[in-house]
Amino acid sequence: MPQLQPPPQRPRTGSTYSAYSDDDNVSLLSMRPLSPSPLSPSSPATDGDDFILMPDSFPPLDSPKTIPGPTSVKGVSYWLSQTQKYSSYTFLTFLGIHFTTTALTPLLLPLDSANSSLLLTRTYFYQATPLTEAILVPGSLAVHIASGLLLRALKYRTARKNYGGQVPSSVSPFRWRNLTKIAKTGWVLVPLVAAHAVLLRWLPLVVDGDSSSVGLEYVGWGFLRGLKSAVVSGVAYTALVGVGMWHTLGGVAEWWKVRDSRRRTVVTGTQVVMGAVWLAGVGRVVWGSRGVRQFAERQFEGLYRVFLRGFE
Repeated sequence: MPQLQPPPQRPRTGSTYSAYSDDDNVSLLSMRPLSPSPLSPSSPATDGDDFILMPDSFPPLDSPKTIPGPTSVKGVSYWLSQTQKYSSYTFLTFLGIHFTTTALTPLLLPLDSANSSLLLTRTYFYQATPLTEAILVPGSLAVHIASGLLLRALKYRTARKNYGGQVPSSVSPFRWRNLTKIAKTGWVLVPLVAAHAVLLRWLPLVVDGDSSSVGLEYVGWGFLRGLKSAVVSGVAYTALVGVGMWHTLGGVAEWWKVRDSRRRTVVTGTQVVMGAVWLAGVGRVVWGSRGVRQFAERQFEGLYRVFLRGFE
């Protein structure tokens, strides 16, 4: 006659992993809050939703084997990401020229020669063909910013569909906390670049009717107006150069899919070296601008007073 098996023993109530544990003994890990999930998490995302669910993600940067149609959500996100990518390359062309004329040249040549190289570059490369400057500087920046905003709007639209019309803050593409470091530095850079362009290009054009005579000495005069002006100018230029190097070179590293630690170290070292060289060039400009001629001093001071109106 076969022997009957004894009934299963009830696990001890003190065990954290017991299915029969008392409510007071439930592990706190099992009670932690969970992130909100889309309405259909088990079904594969379609129409471009595959990049929406992670708050720090962007659309795929590499060209897929089959380019999606331009009317689909995936197609729109793909072409917007390509627009953002290549508009940044366009601006890097200008940035390379600007780095050469405002950082390297002042370090290698006397200030008068460096100033002449800057003015010649501006006259024959930009002002002789105004369309070139419009494409390289404001045009590429406007396209870069607009495509980034449209990408985030597209992500928000898809997230609303995935989450039933209410996008949780933990995955919102417009929440500052959810932005990547590259995106954050980009938005910090916008007012810095705008102020720099207004001071050096737009203001002389509006007040004097021409900005062709505004060179490196004009930048140096901002540091020589007094202690307060020197501190403000130093902080502003350090932030502009530091954030600019972090965003542009870090952005290129993201486009090129630089992931391993050794190459990331090379990128960081390049950012530090180029930022240091640029700030050293600015320091050389300030040092060489101490002998600004009296008529230039009056012209520069008038422009700075207009720019700082209400702050002094």
